[in-house]
Amino acid sequence: MSIHTEVRQQTAIVLPFHIDGEFFFKKGLRAYRSRQFDRAIQLLKRAHELEPEEPLILCQLAAVLSEVGQYQLSNEYLKIVIEELDPEMVECHYFISNNYAHLGLFYEAKKFAFKYLETEPDGEFAPDVEDLLEVLSIEADFEDDEDDIIFLQDHARDLMEAGEFKSAIEVLHELLEGHPNFWSAHNNLALSHFYLGETSKSLEILEDLLQKNPGNLHAMCNQLVIYYYLREDDKVDELIEQLKVVHPMLMEHRYKLGASFGMVGKYELSLPWLLSLKKSGFEGDPTFYYWLSYAAFYTNHEQLARHCWSKVISMEPKKEGSAPWEQPNIE
Repeated sequence: MSIHTEVRQQTAIVLPFHIDGEFFFKKGLRAYRSRQFDRAIQLLKRAHELEPEEPLILCQLAAVLSEVGQYQLSNEYLKIVIEELDPEMVECHYFISNNYAHLGLFYEAKKFAFKYLETEPDGEFAPDVEDLLEVLSIEADFEDDEDDIIFLQDHARDLMEAGEFKSAIEVLHELLEGHPNFWSAHNNLALSHFYLGETSKSLEILEDLLQKNPGNLHAMCNQLVIYYYLREDDKVDELIEQLKVVHPMLMEHRYKLGASFGMVGKYELSLPWLLSLKKSGFEGDPTFYYWLSYAAFYTNHEQLARHCWSKVISMEPKKEGSAPWEQPNIE
């Protein structure tokens, strides 16, 4: 073997192989076209992690989510595209409208359909939008249903905040009778049973929810907190392993994940998510700053902890005396 041959072989060995977002996007498209929807979702989420500013990836992910009936999550991603990444992708208004129609939220469906026609009256999807509006006009008698959903959801939340969990359960059952796929109502129902001390019933609801809507982040976080309360360490550890590799984009999900890690004492996992919200300009409530203060304090960021605690006290003075450094058994 000549010296030149050896050099060429060594050079070939170190040539890098770049796997970028486009690689996973193309594989995701192939999986989607083969109707391997779960695999397509996984691949497209990975593509988005690598190229978070590419709107086309999120649009395709939203399309797959619509295929599997996750209309709410699909709309959340589409709104990120149109509001943050590329306002010119007006077709997102049509896709959002279509998702709302599937959810039975006809007022919202119409609103986004008209948004599309306002910006693209002769656009590619204009005929489809007009067909959709015709269908929605037939459903006009049911528009008040959406107001009922909002009213019942807000009423149940108010009852929970007031500690009236039995009444909240009645309202949530009424909501779910007409809208069984309203996942947040399932989560609130589980929490209401938990606060009444009915942990078995709560876990049963969450398990059923995760069967119907696998990967529901709120449900997994609620399971984590309940198993921590029950001191079922093996299940807590198992859920932490699953949740610590989750990388949510939505602020609501980051908040839930960060707060839940804080509730079970995993402050090193809590801090990055809550801090990412603060750095993004998130206007937190007292609970947000409470858990951010605790996470900061127990990860040796005392100045940040005290700053956040001052916000807690300014918004909720009754918390005076419950700062993390004021708790017993702190070394």
